[in-house]
Amino acid sequence: MNPIIAKVEKLLRLAQDQDGRPEGETAARLAHRMMAAHAIEMAQIDLGKQAEHDPIEEQTMSVKASVWRRQLANAVARHCNCQTSYRSYKGMGGQRITMYGHRTDIEVLQYLYEICERQIETAARKYVNALNSEWYDRGEKKSLGNSFRRSAVHGLWNKLCAIQEETKQENVEGFALVTNRANKVSDWMQDQYGSFRSGRVSSYRHNNSGYQAGRNVSLSAGVSSSGNTKLLGGG
Repeated sequence: MNPIIAKVEKLLRLAQDQDGRPEGETAARLAHRMMAAHAIEMAQIDLGKQAEHDPIEEQTMSVKASVWRRQLANAVARHCNCQTSYRSYKGMGGQRITMYGHRTDIEVLQYLYEICERQIETAARKYVNALNSEWYDRGEKKSLGNSFRRSAVHGLWNKLCAIQEETKQENVEGFALVTNRANKVSDWMQDQYGSFRSGRVSSYRHNNSGYQAGRNVSLSAGVSSSGNTKLLGGG
């Protein structure tokens, strides 16, 4: 099953099980926000299963070593009320991203990361391939490709922030409950690990084409249980 639909089901079952309690209200708010953001209809939802426990925990995933990929993971994590840390494998071309959050939030984080990473990488390769080889050598193309990807993450980050602000304006109380969910993760991390050291962020040249590609990333790609991609307004 698609993990976004699965999470909505879990949240709605939790809302039913915890009806009248703050936990139930938070679950209902999150479920309805996700349904609206990802064009999910009630016909796709099965509430016949039991509500499942949704603990705060950590999970890891391995990705190719690149600044833009770990920044992408962090941007999507914030959108999903999670946090991330990373460790690079020197000489092995990879890095490990550790995700912290509620189990269902991490499931959606991983799914959205794959969707966004694939779209950005596809757009970046198309952009680089279109560059005139007479004007740019291999090194310059690589640099422009990296700037495109970093700018795309910036564009996606702004898109995610706009979605959050829209949610806040539409339902202040519901947004506060969602924020409280994220704060619980922060408190849990502080109790488990204390403070984390922030990584250095290298500079890059802004690429407007990349930025627009990030703004156009579809967060609902592949959400339909029938396998048909549904696009929201604005991509």
